Amino acid sequence: MRKPTHPGAVLRDDILPELEVSKASLARALDISRQMLYGILNEEKSVSAEMAVKLAVYFGNEPEMWLNMQMQCDLYKARKAIKGSVLKRIRKEGTVR
Repeated sequence: MRKPTHPGAVLRDDILPELEVSKASLARALDISRQMLYGILNEEKSVSAEMAVKLAVYFGNEPEMWLNMQMQCDLYKARKAIKGSVLKRIRKEGTVR
């Protein structure tokens, strides 16, 4: 299973260069700090529901797109963080009889 693409990577690598939007002007337009934007672009911060709405309005797409990307990243990290033996135990104890 390959690591999902973080929404910040999509912004950083695909959208911003294509639209030639500066990071400072994007942060101002989204009404967020440059630090917050850089955190997202560096894949250190997550895209919240509020941020997804702001991005969708700015770029003319749907907030679900941003949230789905973030959710896939979060699930990937969670699966990697939880040890396989723990998951087996949970599955065994949670089996409906």
